[in-house]
Amino acid sequence: MTLGQRGIAMIGPLCHIIPYVIMAIHPPWPAMLAVYVIVGLGNGLIDAAWNSWIADMANANAMMGVLQAFYGLGATISPLVGTQMIKSGLRWNYFYYTLLGASVLDLMVSSALFWKENAASYRAKNHRGTDSGGGSRTTEAMKSPITWLIAVWLFVYMGVEVSVGGWVVDFMVQVRHGEPYESGLIPTGFWAGVTVGRLVLGFVNDWLGERIAISIYLVISIALELIFWLVPQFIVSAVAVSLLGFFTGPLFPAAIVVAAKLLPKHLHTPGIGLASALAGGGGAILPFVAGAISGARGVQSLQPFVLALLIALIAIWVLLPRRKHHAYGV
Repeated sequence: MTLGQRGIAMIGPLCHIIPYVIMAIHPPWPAMLAVYVIVGLGNGLIDAAWNSWIADMANANAMMGVLQAFYGLGATISPLVGTQMIKSGLRWNYFYYTLLGASVLDLMVSSALFWKENAASYRAKNHRGTDSGGGSRTTEAMKSPITWLIAVWLFVYMGVEVSVGGWVVDFMVQVRHGEPYESGLIPTGFWAGVTVGRLVLGFVNDWLGERIAISIYLVISIALELIFWLVPQFIVSAVAVSLLGFFTGPLFPAAIVVAAKLLPKHLHTPGIGLASALAGGGGAILPFVAGAISGARGVQSLQPFVLALLIALIAIWVLLPRRKHHAYGV
């Protein structure tokens, strides 16, 4: 890492602040699309740096659960805040002032906390082992099968998370015949489940071990998805999707901890960074696929699609090796 944690702590929030300033002043639609690329860059930098940092901690599962729970908390609160602002008669672009304020706070706090963690400090703490050879750490991470297995797994996981969170309202209105308002509350229940699951089950992961815990959560998630799909009652579906969030929520942080245990320490940032980047792609591509299928076959096709993704997660999970590979050719 050439920037160090201090560099990430400053550049990451700046990649949010600049676009949010632009979006707050109501730019043309093409400009919004363009500046969101910068937002994505900031997300990628922050995800890679803080995930790999926390994954090295002694109590990594609990701390990673707390970190990722705040993601779920933001996903729970943000739509409620935005909806209330619109109901109050404010223009949609005013919502970006709240994101701008949060990003400025992020810049101030992160910069203060990591001010002494420059590039030299990072390299001293994350030196290569004697068997790792020369060359780029990113190239070395890309040659690791563990990096790609975790990346594909997170790609599919994010597809599940965003597909459910994004399409569940349409499903509840069109298939479960719910009212628009009560159906609109269902994603809040899902994201609240994600938040609580990451806070609570992170401690369970330490007790069971990540491999067993993730296997159990996936089996339970498949059962809940079947209930969500096959029991044609609004209340049952609402409860099932909230519990689905609870048990799928811990999967992402636990997988990051497993990646940190399997990859050599000097490959944590590039390896986890690559995996996190592909995870974001899954959150964009697979919900689009779900929407395309729904457009052709109806929104009821969402449930078998999500079920297939959950089964794919189990299949990929069993392919992960159980021991760390300490060296990779470059």
